[in-house]
Amino acid sequence: MKKSIGFAVMLIFVVAAVPLQASDWTFYGSARMMTWYESGDAQAFLNEHDNGDIDRSDSELTWTLQSNSRIGAKVKHGDIEGRFEYGTGVNLRRLYAVWKFAEGQELLIGQDYVPLGDIGYSNMVYAGDEGLSDAGTVDDGRRPMIQWSWNGMKVALVAVQDAFVPDGYAQDADIDVLLPKIEAHYRYEADTFYAGVFGGYQSYRVDADGVESQPGAAPPGDVDVNAYVGGVEGGVTLGPVYINAQLYWAQNAGAFGLAALGFNRPVYLDSAIQDATTFGVGGVIGWSISDMLAVEAGAGYTEEDSDAIGKADGFVTKDKTAAYYIQATITLAKGVYIVPEVGYWDLYDDIAGNDQKDFWYAGAKWQINF
Repeated sequence: MKKSIGFAVMLIFVVAAVPLQASDWTFYGSARMMTWYESGDAQAFLNEHDNGDIDRSDSELTWTLQSNSRIGAKVKHGDIEGRFEYGTGVNLRRLYAVWKFAEGQELLIGQDYVPLGDIGYSNMVYAGDEGLSDAGTVDDGRRPMIQWSWNGMKVALVAVQDAFVPDGYAQDADIDVLLPKIEAHYRYEADTFYAGVFGGYQSYRVDADGVESQPGAAPPGDVDVNAYVGGVEGGVTLGPVYINAQLYWAQNAGAFGLAALGFNRPVYLDSAIQDATTFGVGGVIGWSISDMLAVEAGAGYTEEDSDAIGKADGFVTKDKTAAYYIQATITLAKGVYIVPEVGYWDLYDDIAGNDQKDFWYAGAKWQINF
């Protein structure tokens, strides 16, 4: 009996080892530290010791492991490729497989960067490689999806993960998701320039039948929460100098899931149904001086507007954010980087007309890939 069990266990290991031997495995990792000093009239956003006092006027030191540090592996076996990647926490960042079924065509199943994720042009490293995703760029992150790619075109059916119950509805209102989020991104690339367009659509219904409204609110009815995103991008390379830019427009961006750090995310992105719009624009210019040194400067601006917010009593309908930075990427060895950076964020006024002040930061990202 023991011999039979031992033989069965050995057989399982042999069978499991066959595809491993026939596949090409590449393990990798990246350790990243962020070391920032922040100061200004706005509340510190990153420091875990800050008490969150919105009286503002704060100075803080952030010295911690970046949440996008990661470890993972790539696997290749014929026309099939796969990947898994874990970050701090431990959280699953990526887990997907790709089938390359025709020349230039791929089918991806799993969790990875969606067509509207990781298409930013900025290398801003503040706040865990922020990349201006809170001021001027689109970033929908990594989500479960089914994606088809063909010669620069990506079309994906993406999991809806940001559905919420709008204000005025009891929190036990039923949310009906009947369609996946639809995203598409096309980029044409040449030797010295690229240009692209992107867009997305998401819709779900809040079913309020038989649900009482919150105290003091009017009885709600069923409502469809629709969200749209569209934009253009482009860049040019002139020898060691590059220039990149992006512009986008969105309706109900909070419901779509575009908020990143969210430290200037207006309340009405969580409460408005059909009338919250967002406009973002930004650009960078960089210079690759040598194999060991590159510099980059960038700026971004986001403006969010809602007709649902009344203009009476000093309220305004727009909430704005602007960010500016300059950095240097220092390559000490292959996979070893130090990126000092200085930047400034202007948070303008909130929807009540109160000045949200501004802040500046200085520090560096430290990174070793292995």
